[in-house]
Amino acid sequence: MSVKKDIIDVSVKKISGSGLLKSVKKIPGTQLVDGLLQVQKAHSEYQIIRDQEITKRLEILSDRDISIEKIRAQRDLIQSFVDATFDERKKALKAQIRVLDHALQKGDTAALKFALDSMVSTIKSSPFENIADMRAQLESKDFVLRLE
Repeated sequence: MSVKKDIIDVSVKKISGSGLLKSVKKIPGTQLVDGLLQVQKAHSEYQIIRDQEITKRLEILSDRDISIEKIRAQRDLIQSFVDATFDERKKALKAQIRVLDHALQKGDTAALKFALDSMVSTIKSSPFENIADMRAQLESKDFVLRLE
């Protein structure tokens, strides 16, 4: 009870300067102390919840940044793959066109058929199928990319 009285005395001294003393005098002392303790407890709970929410926000931002970097890395890898794949296809088609031209000049129908079949096969195959496979592997947690 003496602790409550000390709290009341300190509270009354602080409140008396703000003009609330008249209002506070109408409230019995123990109720005032209980009210102040409840306010202090609510404030402490608020601080804990606020800190937890700040931590959650920081985790969300961190997860977002990690996801963005992962997407950028995948984009760069896919872009490199697309560039390399289309360069290979370009070189293959140019070589096939040279064979086709040579076969036309020589009148070699077997080489002409081979060159046309080879070109059709190259054009029919889609490099994007390989990209879909690669993307599925990238999303797998067990996938390890070896850069040599």
